[in-house]
Amino acid sequence: MKLPIPAWAGSLVFHLFGLLLLFLLVRSTPDIRGAPGVERTDHVGIVLKSESQDGSVYHNETETFEKSQSAGGSAGAAESTEFLEPLTANPTFNPSQFLPTTPKNVIGPTAVESASVDSAQADHLSPRPGTGLGGSGAGTGRGSGSGATVGVFNLTGTGYRFAFVFDRSDSMRDPGNRPIQAAKAELIRALDSLQSVHQFLIVFYNEEPSIYPTGERSARLIYATDDNKEAAKRYIRSITPAGGTDHEKALVEAARQRPDVIFLLTDGEAKDDLNAAQLDRITRLSGSAQINVVQFGFGPEPRGRNYLKLLAAQNAGQYQYIDFR
Repeated sequence: MKLPIPAWAGSLVFHLFGLLLLFLLVRSTPDIRGAPGVERTDHVGIVLKSESQDGSVYHNETETFEKSQSAGGSAGAAESTEFLEPLTANPTFNPSQFLPTTPKNVIGPTAVESASVDSAQADHLSPRPGTGLGGSGAGTGRGSGSGATVGVFNLTGTGYRFAFVFDRSDSMRDPGNRPIQAAKAELIRALDSLQSVHQFLIVFYNEEPSIYPTGERSARLIYATDDNKEAAKRYIRSITPAGGTDHEKALVEAARQRPDVIFLLTDGEAKDDLNAAQLDRITRLSGSAQINVVQFGFGPEPRGRNYLKLLAAQNAGQYQYIDFR
């Protein structure tokens, strides 16, 4: 009589047989860890993590996956690494987008845009002889063009700002209106030598100054545009001689504008001469302006002390005497 085999015994035999097969399988698998010539290859990547109310979100170049903040979150994080891809040679992340931008083609401070300058500022910025941007000489001017060399008879001056102070007293009509006509023609010729970047002022005078531009309460320099020069020529042609002579008032009006060059033309006699105090005032007001003096006369140049000649000498100018006999 055969005894029955207990169920637990059958189960034990079955499990022992399974363990034996597993042991034999593991023993037959070669262990390559650390073997010569065999390299271990692992994938390395970078993942960005952002937090939200729904949990943690991980981003790599190709996929986005989430990790729950539940109790099983740590296990999910460990398992999530299998989704990471190796970094490619051209990552989509561009760090330059977070850097401050710098204007191109700028060395040093940022370039400043050109701003408009009103007439008062432009007059203040006007270069003077020897002090302009070009070092010595008349400077570089504003905009385009260059300093003009202007002549009145045989006297010349170079700069950008010119004042013409011309005598219109009654004595300028003799002989035969020749002195006043010669003065007008020379002044018009001088205006024609100016370009639009230059400035000018005209003062005709007897006992009182007559200023161009007309209608002004005080003298001012204007640009030598074609329109301004044509209007000035009409004013010049309208002048007629009359009255006596007062050099100082007219010269003070011109000197206050600080031009580069002042041309004084007069037939003044000794009785009309400037005194020492007047000379000093005009020199002080004119700054570094050059003052050239043309004196008309009838007969040889007068001998003795000549304050007109002294005015030119004190202000780096030239003097010329012209005999109208």
